[in-house]
Amino acid sequence: MPNSKTFLNDLELEKHIKDMDSRELMEFTARQVYDVCSLVTKHERRINYLEKQSNKITGVIGGIGTFIGAVTVGVINYFINK
Repeated sequence: MPNSKTFLNDLELEKHIKDMDSRELMEFTARQVYDVCSLVTKHERRINYLEKQSNKITGVIGGIGTFIGAVTVGVINYFINK
């Protein structure tokens, strides 16, 4: 029996499902649900990692910008008060 990755189109899938008895259909459905849940979990972890990484990069860039701004203001104040 081919798995979902070998189905070429919806018609082939429908024909395959119609040929199954109740037990085979339940097992097939359970496997498909398990595969989808595994895929969702994998992508959820990946998306969370990318979002955290993006926040870290934004924080670092913001910190560098703040430092440069503070140095600039400090230099200007030094020359104004001198």
